[in-house]
Amino acid sequence: MKTNHLKLSGCMAIMLSLFTGIMTAQQAFAEEGGHGCSTATLKGSYQFASSGFLREGATAVPLAVAGIDVLDGHGNLTSNSTLVVNGAVIFQNAIVPGGTYTVREDCTGTLYLGSSGIVLNIFVDDHGDAFDYVQTSPSGNVLAGTIRRTSR
Repeated sequence: MKTNHLKLSGCMAIMLSLFTGIMTAQQAFAEEGGHGCSTATLKGSYQFASSGFLREGATAVPLAVAGIDVLDGHGNLTSNSTLVVNGAVIFQNAIVPGGTYTVREDCTGTLYLGSSGIVLNIFVDDHGDAFDYVQTSPSGNVLAGTIRRTSR
């Protein structure tokens, strides 16, 4: 039991160190005269594909999702995607309107997928050509990936 706690503590320390390094680099970029980001940084069509796990009771089942998001540069988005959970197609080419997003000057932000309750923390490249994301809500799911601009 003690060994498991030590392994977990070591992993947490490494993750915290990586997070701190990333945040320090982003802050240094903003302070060194980098132009920074805003909601307008993300505008155009963005393609994505990622996989992860969804919690169903006590079991984690695999999921895969792919699609295209259209961001308007003003904080509004529409998503068209296909979702497969545990090998079963849940929806195909489903349009999710009413999404919103925010982008702070340090190029971090949040993306809300309409009324679905799905929230992603995003980390935007300073030109808006791509952003990485990790799902933060609903809890219990594991989903992360990169979204790349395909057109302006």
